[in-house]
Amino acid sequence: KNESGYILTQNGNYEHREIVEKLINRQLEQGEEVHHINGIKWDNRKSNLALMTREQHLRWHQKLEWMWNKRYKTPMRWQRQQLVEYFGAKLF
Repeated sequence: KNESGYILTQNGNYEHREIVEKLINRQLEQGEEVHHINGIKWDNRKSNLALMTREQHLRWHQKLEWMWNKRYKTPMRWQRQQLVEYFGAKLF
């Protein structure tokens, strides 16, 4: 893990980004980001990864932060549904 908690590959790349690139059979484009659904940066299971634009990712984290500040719980099933329906994320 690096100092931010992400797992790096032997060549110094982020493992979660490489996993998604293999799943979509191409390199990530500029402005595409990989989100860890459960918030655990080292949990790189494909079921925990979502591909989205930087803008969608920022909006999603703003929504999550607002909900957490209000003490709302955010179950994984609900998060996965929201990510697809309202934020256009691709899940694996």
